[in-house]
Amino acid sequence: MEIVRLAGDGSNWVSYRDCLNIMLRMHRWQEHLISAKVTQAYRDRGDVNGVAPNMRWEDDDEAVKGLIMSSILVLNSGRDLQPYQNWS
Repeated sequence: MEIVRLAGDGSNWVSYRDCLNIMLRMHRWQEHLISAKVTQAYRDRGDVNGVAPNMRWEDDDEAVKGLIMSSILVLNSGRDLQPYQNWS
């Protein structure tokens, strides 16, 4: 998945936000921005292809973090990732 990168000066914030929201809705991931725990919607869907709600939540949460990080960071030999190493 690719998303428009957020400009360093934030000049494209509106289009970035809109693209991010569309991407999150397409995958039903918007809940990951407002909750740190498995939501009722994940529990209600039950197991999907043999994957339990808790595990799907963890997988999707990592995907959301990766999407956001890849759209805001320009990597310089990994040093830009240091503040995010404990992001969970």
